[in-house]
Amino acid sequence: MENRAKNRIILIPFILLFLAVAVYSYVVIHQSGTGHNYYPGLPAFSVRTTGDLSGTESFTTYSTQARFVRDDIVIDRLDGIKKSGYIFTAVDSNSPIYLLFPIGTADNLKLMPGEVYSLDYEVHYGWPTTMGLKVTEGSALIFAGVTDYAVNQTVKLAGTLPVSVNQARVLAGNYINGTDSAPWVRKTNTEITFALNGRSADLHQGQTYLLNGYEITLLIAEQTEYKPGWLDVAQPGISYTIVLQ
Repeated sequence: MENRAKNRIILIPFILLFLAVAVYSYVVIHQSGTGHNYYPGLPAFSVRTTGDLSGTESFTTYSTQARFVRDDIVIDRLDGIKKSGYIFTAVDSNSPIYLLFPIGTADNLKLMPGEVYSLDYEVHYGWPTTMGLKVTEGSALIFAGVTDYAVNQTVKLAGTLPVSVNQARVLAGNYINGTDSAPWVRKTNTEITFALNGRSADLHQGQTYLLNGYEITLLIAEQTEYKPGWLDVAQPGISYTIVLQ
């Protein structure tokens, strides 16, 4: 009996150590993983104006009236990724325009074949390239997408949307630390407030919300601390889509 009691006493420190490690592991995983839904390198959209989808954007702003032809699943030859493609023809030149979206980002836009829509596109080349896209029919917004360093930083088109977008706060307890080889020290999630017609929603990275008839998807929402000398590999801090339902 004495030996069994001694064995139990000896095991107590090991049990406590195991519980401490388990709790510590849970906290680390919770801070760096759970809730930190990251879409690495995923822009909200891209635009092509060449028929074989292999061209790059050669313009900084692009505004035109275009007739919607059809939607399809296409392979973007620049990155080899399968995407949702919406094919238009410019009214003034009859040249093709392709709007490309990662699968699941904007799969069911409310577009009618033969109808004319306004396409407004804006791109700022740099590290990273930032961009905005707006599709409207008359005064009605059909789709909007923005990818930027931070909320309302470089993309002027964001200020023309009926949905206002503002950073509410930095989520200090929700972060990932970079590895030795990563150009950044830490990525911390941020909370973004979307508002439309008196209603608002606070979203975190990876979340989707239906706000007054628009599906808002927050693809990227984070603040990044970079290592000295690595600013030429900066990544988007905000990326979202707004889709009419």
